[in-house]
Amino acid sequence: MSENESTAPATPAGAGRSRRDAPLEPTESPTPGAAEPSQPADPSGADSDGRPADDGAGTGVAGLAAPEDEPRSDEESRRARRSEQRRGRTLWFVIGVPVVLVAAVVLFFVLRPADSDPAATATVTTTLPVPTASSEPLDRADATALVQALPGTVRQFVLATVEPTDALEGAVEGWTVVYEGEALSSDGSSASAVSTGSADATDSGFTVTVGQWADAERATEAAAGLSADLGEPTSTEDVTVGDEVTGTLSFYGEDGASEGTAVWTNGTVVLRAVGPATEVVNFATGFGL
Repeated sequence: MSENESTAPATPAGAGRSRRDAPLEPTESPTPGAAEPSQPADPSGADSDGRPADDGAGTGVAGLAAPEDEPRSDEESRRARRSEQRRGRTLWFVIGVPVVLVAAVVLFFVLRPADSDPAATATVTTTLPVPTASSEPLDRADATALVQALPGTVRQFVLATVEPTDALEGAVEGWTVVYEGEALSSDGSSASAVSTGSADATDSGFTVTVGQWADAERATEAAAGLSADLGEPTSTEDVTVGDEVTGTLSFYGEDGASEGTAVWTNGTVVLRAVGPATEVVNFATGFGL
């Protein structure tokens, strides 16, 4: 065999040899939509068109890409709605509670009645100690029963003198009695009385006219005579012994006057006290006869 001759493997008889007289098989055209034959995987990880293969990001189950427009399930929708409702309620709570509290405070101060303020309606009462006499009263051991019944002291005023008088017409007995003491103002400070020129007044105490009559009727008539020149009383109240009313007590004196007068009856006894206006009520109510 020469060098120019190529060697070839022997072909079996009849194999790979086409017959031109054999009819040609029709070629099937690809059906539209039919899947093309899969290409062998490229070890480099690139697609057949040269783009890198998807690394699986954004894929769904089993590595398949999840459709972007896939509708959520009913359970997911309900969870989303509940989450939105919770966020809405939390927002309203955070904003609404302070607003309601501020509005309530404003309404409280706007609608509160003026007299509900404790500072505006509170009344402070100061009770002063009862003043007492600083000296001993006159000794009346040998005096009549009426003189002995006179109190020795009335608050800070003390019995100083007792003199008989005939100025009480029809009286069984009559006396002019002086109680000495310093007059006090309403706050407990010193307030010396100024005499108005009356013979019954003293600058530092009370002059008391005391008389006793045979019966209560004549005593009442005598009391009217002792107050005839005083005008209308500023106030009148009952005199009681226990639960029994035994007479009346009347006060006289103009507002702002330095002198006041009290006239009262107690059964058959009549008394008229003239002294400092600031003390006349305390003196007469504390006299005890």
